[in-house]
Amino acid sequence: MLVPDGRPAVADFKELLTAAGQCGGITRVNFPERLKRMRINSGMSVRSLAERIGVSPSFIYQMEKGESAPSFPTLRKLADVFHSSVSVFVEDDIPEDWIIVRKDKRKQLFTGADGYCADLMLFVGSRAKRMQPLIMRLDPGGTMSDFIYRHQRDDLMYVISGTVKFTVGSKTYCLAAGDCAYFTFTGPSAINNSGAEPAELLWVVSPTGVAGRQGGGSS
Repeated sequence: MLVPDGRPAVADFKELLTAAGQCGGITRVNFPERLKRMRINSGMSVRSLAERIGVSPSFIYQMEKGESAPSFPTLRKLADVFHSSVSVFVEDDIPEDWIIVRKDKRKQLFTGADGYCADLMLFVGSRAKRMQPLIMRLDPGGTMSDFIYRHQRDDLMYVISGTVKFTVGSKTYCLAAGDCAYFTFTGPSAINNSGAEPAELLWVVSPTGVAGRQGGGSS
C-alpha cells in the first residue's frame, strides 16, 4: 500500500511487532504502548498531539489502543513532535540510548567556575524526564556555591569518592564515599571538597529543570 506521497504505509503494526517479538532481545514495548508512554511523559494531551500531527483525537485513541495504525507520513510527524526518529516506533526493542548512557557519551556542562565540573547524563527519547542525573567532580579545596539549577526540586547526592562537606543553613555535614544526602525543603548553600583528593558525586535532580546560572540551593 502506498500513501499519497509515494512512500509505503506502515499498516500492519500488530503483525509486524508480533513477528519481531519472536526474536531474542531486550525490553520490548509495542507501538500503542510506546506512543501512549511518550505522549504522557511529554505532558501532552490527546487533543494537543492530534492537532500537532493533523489527525483527529479519536485516531490518537485508536492508535494507542492498537485499533488503528499510522501511515508513514504520520509516523514521521510523530517522530518530529517527540524529537525522535521513525525507528523508535517500529523497532521492537527499546533503543539502547533511551536506557543507557555510556561513560564516553556524557555531556560536559559549562559551569563557568573553577574548582568543579559536571557531566550530564542525557537519555534520548522524551524530553519530559522526571529526574536528571549528573556526575559532579570537585578539585581538592573546590567549592560549589553558585548552583546550576533554579527551580523548586528535590536533590539526591551520593558521594562516589572523596570527602565532601555540605553547608545547609548554619549546619555543616561531612560525607565520605558511600554516604548519601537527600534535600527537599532546604538544599545546601555550598558543597566543598574538604579532602586532599578529588571528590566525585552522583547528583540526581527531580523534577528536571533547565540548567542556568544562579545562587543558592533547593528552594
